Amino acid sequence: MHKGIMDPAISFCEIAFDVLEFYERCGGGSFGSVYRAKWKSENIIVAVKKLLVLDTEAHVLSLLSQRNIIQFYGTVMEEPNNCLVTEFAERGSLYDYLQNPDNPMDFQHILTWAREIAQGMNYLHNEAPMKIIHRDLKSKNVVISVQNVSIGYVSCEQRCHGSPRMYNGKRCASTTRYNDYHKGACGCGPASGDSQFGWNHDHFVTAPNQMFFDEGGSGWCGQRCGKCVKLTTTGGYVPGQGGPTGVGQSQVFMVTNLCPNVYPNQNWCTQGTGPYGNGHNDYGYVAHFDLENGAGQISNIGWNNPEVTWEIVGCHGHNTPTDGMYQQCQCAHHGKRSLNGTLNGSEN
Repeated sequence: MHKGIMDPAISFCEIAFDVLEFYERCGGGSFGSVYRAKWKSENIIVAVKKLLVLDTEAHVLSLLSQRNIIQFYGTVMEEPNNCLVTEFAERGSLYDYLQNPDNPMDFQHILTWAREIAQGMNYLHNEAPMKIIHRDLKSKNVVISVQNVSIGYVSCEQRCHGSPRMYNGKRCASTTRYNDYHKGACGCGPASGDSQFGWNHDHFVTAPNQMFFDEGGSGWCGQRCGKCVKLTTTGGYVPGQGGPTGVGQSQVFMVTNLCPNVYPNQNWCTQGTGPYGNGHNDYGYVAHFDLENGAGQISNIGWNNPEVTWEIVGCHGHNTPTDGMYQQCQCAHHGKRSLNGTLNGSEN
């Protein structure tokens, strides 16, 4: 059992592995993998670094206590599950904050954050019980919480947080890309055969997860066939599954296919509820969009499996199929989709 964050009788808190509920992998620290997790007994979100062995880092971190240094909570000492548990900076790194032109940044922000970074470095160099030379101060190692900035060790590459994952008030999704020459689960190809219409190969079309495609589990003519979603990049991505993409890039995609919950899609398309519920895939997202890249249209815009926000909109956009194109599809006449445009995440 854990012994409490502020127990003065021990040099640092020992936390039981089974009181941690692990979410997605955030990346790698200097010598271990880092995860976002929930410390269930304290009901807080934390960052957990899993280690092969516990070295001196836990002891050093336990000596540090200053508001501009990421807070150390304790350790898990249960081989092979050795872990360090620290504060989780929910707003990510200063580097990522600066990449988003919509984030506020005036002279007062600059002055306040510069002062807080300097205070943290001064503490490490001059005031801590054990003097520490950081040697790697950069914007990616400065993390932002609700109240202040801190000098940290890790931050997630994913920008969406919470349950369900949200970013700037909108629900988030993961993305991948695929090449396909089949008409897909909305029947967007000639009635005879299984080939695609040309626009279903080279326009912005998507195969969402099963519960987004059809909440009743249908594998053909799902309830969202022909609907369009605006995907907007957050600047984040799933570590090991993608790469950085600029913040705030929006494209509109039409649903013409399905990402079924079968091999090799299990990590991405296993959501147990519809997109307005809380069921999520292995990476924490209530929705997933597999993007058709048959003509290199996704590669050409520089998207490398980015994390995105999503909202259902009318089918209007650069390289987005039109409602007239969708009328060619076999599922256009099944009555499941209204061709009226929908806005702001609503559906009709």
